[in-house]
Amino acid sequence: MGVTLKLFGKFTSNKMPQLSVHQQIQISEALVKFCVDHNRSNNAYLENIRGCIKALEAGDVAGAIEQFKRVPLGGMGCFNDWCPQPAYEHETGEYINEVFKALVSRWAALMKSLENKT
Repeated sequence: MGVTLKLFGKFTSNKMPQLSVHQQIQISEALVKFCVDHNRSNNAYLENIRGCIKALEAGDVAGAIEQFKRVPLGGMGCFNDWCPQPAYEHETGEYINEVFKALVSRWAALMKSLENKT
């Protein structure tokens, strides 16, 4: 028996992680935008992240988790094995490297939380 909550103008059961899904879409979009803005738009793993967004928007949490598992993290040649270069005058290499790491960490943590709730 689930508790019903009203989130984002919709009624949802606590069995569906609606708030986490909304947050996951936002962080996924931010990560993709950051990569595109910093000249990494041709990275194959971005298609998996975009696949996560499409699946989450369709309410397919399992499909999003499947796309997430296709993005390797932690190690040479993995998605997060990248040093972004400044794209804007106000950026430094250290700053954007930390922003990228934060985006990836948040994205991965939210995806793992969705996986744990299903």
